[in-house]
Amino acid sequence: GYEIDVEELSKILKVPVIPTVATTKKGMEELKDAIVEVAKMRKRKGGVRINYGSKLESMISKLEDILTKDEKLVSRYPRRWLAIKILERDREVLRKIASSPIRDEVEEVLR
Repeated sequence: GYEIDVEELSKILKVPVIPTVATTKKGMEELKDAIVEVAKMRKRKGGVRINYGSKLESMISKLEDILTKDEKLVSRYPRRWLAIKILERDREVLRKIASSPIRDEVEEVLR
């Protein structure tokens, strides 16, 4: 089988990587403990932020600025999440944007 460098993978992902064997349940307690620890840590830190590269980050930033103009929408969803979903052309989010006063500005960024 394959050998995985658990420590290296953990560094790359910036999360604990716990080796497990489903059939024998080996590592399951360690996995549960790690899940609890990561959840506690994320509550304090605010989660993981992925950098999508300068071009996409620029578009995300523009969309976040535009989204601040729709207080109703940003009170229900995080701006960055909405911006990313808009760039993914998520149907549900685009449906919400279609009835928003910022629709034209969002469409301009998508062109």
